[in-house]
Formats: sequence, structure tokens, C-alpha cells
Amino acid sequence: MEFVQFKEELEKILLSQTEERLGGSLHFEKVLKNGGPKSGIIYRPEDGAVGITIYAEDHYAKYNSGLSINKIAEDIVDFFERESVGLDGKGFLEMFKPENIIPVLVPTKGNKELLEQIPHVPFENLQVIFKFSLPDFRGGVQPM
Repeated sequence: MEFVQFKEELEKILLSQTEERLGGSLHFEKVLKNGGPKSGIIYRPEDGAVGITIYAEDHYAKYNSGLSINKIAEDIVDFFERESVGLDGKGFLEMFKPENIIPVLVPTKGNKELLEQIPHVPFENLQVIFKFSLPDFRGGVQPM
């Protein structure tokens, strides 16, 4: 099955399973990453201040390795269920302070779409973008 069809079928299964098991909301949208656009699957728990994003491309690779689409969907819902515990946002906004901002260099070439969407500062043939170090947030970026 081609990626577009895989993504459509996965979305249908996930919407059904998420509604049955988790509540919250599920969104499917293009997400700009450093390597280019990806097909984001975003789960936000009910009353959650933040969400969890995974990418359909990663799961398509599993499908091509022989895993069934139903098993992939089940694993994704299990992941959302496990990782969404405690995403109520208490203390979340306090983590967004200046000392948690980390500059990151990305090449200008190949990142046009990303750079149109986010603040950046030119530096020779690179661009400086900014990310947050959130060591106290599960899944957050750890400082180097």
C-alpha cells in the first residue's frame, strides 16, 4: 500500500480507537521539522495543556517491515495512553523561561519551509533557530 493510503487508513483506525479508549482529541497535520515536512499525528488529552506528536512516516516504515496496520494503530494508542499521564499542564508554562532557550544551528539550504514558519537569525550559510530545554518535562530536551 502506498503512503497516502496507509496514512488515510491509519487515521480512520486511530480516530476510532482513540475515541473508544482515551477521549481527548486527535489531529492530523503537516509538521515542519528540521529535515522537512512530516505527517504529524497529534494527541491532546482532555483538559491537557500540551499534546504528543508522532509521525506517520515512522510507522509506515514499520508497516513496510511487515507489521499490520491494526497492530501499528494499537501500539500508537497504547503509547498515547502511557505517555499522556500527567500532561495536565500544571507547572508547564513556568518551564518557558529565558534560561531554558537553546540556540540551534540548521542549514539554510533545505529548510526553507521551516524557516518561513519560525524565528531565526542568519549566520553565514546557516540559520540560528531556538528550542526549549525542558529537562523537567517528560520527553523534554536535555541540555548538553
